[in-house]
Order: sequence, then structure tokens, then C-alpha cells
Amino acid sequence: MALLTGVTAGQDRPFRLQVDVRSVSVDVGAFDPGGRPLLNLSKDDFELFEDGVRQDIDSFEPVSTPYNVLVLFDCSASTIPAQPLFSDAAAALAGRLRSQDDLMVAAFGTKITLLFDRKSGTRKTLDSIWRTCGETVLYDALRWGVERMEKSPGRKGIVVFTDGRDTDATRTVTVDGVRRMVMKPPNEDGKFKDTLRFLARTPVPIYFFATNTDKNPYSMAIPEDHPNRVEARLRMEQIAQVSGGRVAFPQTLEEIVPLYEGIGRELSIAYTLGYTPSRPWTTPDFRKIEVRSQKSDIRITQSRSGYLPR
Repeated sequence: MALLTGVTAGQDRPFRLQVDVRSVSVDVGAFDPGGRPLLNLSKDDFELFEDGVRQDIDSFEPVSTPYNVLVLFDCSASTIPAQPLFSDAAAALAGRLRSQDDLMVAAFGTKITLLFDRKSGTRKTLDSIWRTCGETVLYDALRWGVERMEKSPGRKGIVVFTDGRDTDATRTVTVDGVRRMVMKPPNEDGKFKDTLRFLARTPVPIYFFATNTDKNPYSMAIPEDHPNRVEARLRMEQIAQVSGGRVAFPQTLEEIVPLYEGIGRELSIAYTLGYTPSRPWTTPDFRKIEVRSQKSDIRITQSRSGYLPR
């Protein structure tokens, strides 16, 4: 949980989306004084607080509960510098999952292609799908992934490698006689708003490994594209926030594989706690989540530090 950089999405701009969501979940890790994970705790070993007020834990998933993980790779042209690492990254994550966990890997460009499914035995190579990687159906891929995950028992998570730019989220404008692709303002992008509503109502956290944003641009990135990199990053942060996930911004290609290995390790030792906030969701203020242990010598890590009611 400490591996992924925490974000508070949507605070950089006035756009907000109202959705009717009432339950909140958080993944936590528990460690002894020596840093070893504790894998056999119960619901009674944890206390959960929102803005300092203790909450009743409605649901509890122990570490032994299977974790279903879907890895989504953006195979469009904009991610070409990192594509040689896709297979290594998926293998690193798979190597940290347990025998009871399930793993699927899919790529999305112009369409979505399932490459690997541990349960069904599906296996395809990246080389077989490059002709379908011209555009980027990011929002369709997220919805597709959640719908597949919801059919699986146990805990769920989606890990996405992308620059955050859906083709339908862009439009062509002419600036000083030059045609450029720019991202639409979020309040004018109906597909993004629909996707955000859908994801906020589902129990599947989305973890982004974001590339070529304003926080980690490619070395060949052009200055004129900076506003698009900012907008793409803000949208990924907002999606991660409403779903209970996180965003990480690898600064070099060499960081990508270790990051995937790390998220696999964290998911395999996590507990999942769920609660219904005792305070009505009448204001959009950020709410802090704090999970504590009943035992003072246990260190707790959290997948999220809080959330914005929407």
C-alpha cells in the first residue's frame, strides 16, 4: 500500500461529479515490529476511523481471501517506449500472487484483447494484437475490466498502464494555423462522466501506473502537449480516487517492472475493510480514513488515506 503514491483527485479544478455511493472500502497491511507481514488477524484486531470518528466495520476480507487481478496495458502508439517491458511487468506481478489468486492480462488500443487468463488457460502474445492498437479505448477498457471482475468471487483489483488519453476524450483544434489534438474539458466529455459514475458504484479499485504525464513526461515530449499531459493525469487521479485505488508515476522505464512486482506483493498480504460512513454525505469535503490496530506493536499501512464524497 505504501508503494503507490497517494493522490486526492479532483482538487486541482472545480469540476465535480455527483454520484450516489454509500459504502467505502480500504485495503490494509499489518506488520510486526520486525517488518514481517501478519497474515492471520481478524476483524476485531482493527479499528477504523473517519475524520477521527470510529466507524463500524461492515465487511472484512482476510488475507487468505482470493484476490482477482486484471492487468490492462495500453498498447497504443503513445506508450511505445514502455511496451517492451509489458511482458516482464505482468510476469513480475504474477510471481508475487498466490496459488488461490487469479490473474488476467489484457491489452487495449482500438479494441480490447484478453491475452492471458489463469483460469481459462487463454494465452496470446503481444505480437498478435499490434494491428488493433491504433487508437485508445481507455474508458471502454475500464468498464470491460470491471464487468469481468464483478463476476469473480473474492477481492478484486485492476492495474492499468497508460498515459490516460482516451481517443474519444480528444478533439482537433487549429492554433496559429496548426492542427492539434487536445483533450476536452471534463464537464464537456459525456463518456468520461459516465465512466466515472459507473466506476464509483463498483467495488473494484483501480491502480494506475501512469506514463508521459506532466509529472513524468517522456524525454521527447513537446511543450505544446503539456496541457494534455496535465488533463490526462487529473482524470486518472479522479478515477483512482472514486474507485479506491491509487496512481503511481514511474520516473524511468527501469522502475516499471519493480513497481508491478511491488503491487503484486502488497495485494497478496492485504486485508480489506469496508464500512458505511456514520456522517451523511452532504458536503464534498475530503474525509480522512485511519485504520488502527488494537495492539500497539502492530504497524498498519493503508491503500488510501481518505476520499471525497461524490
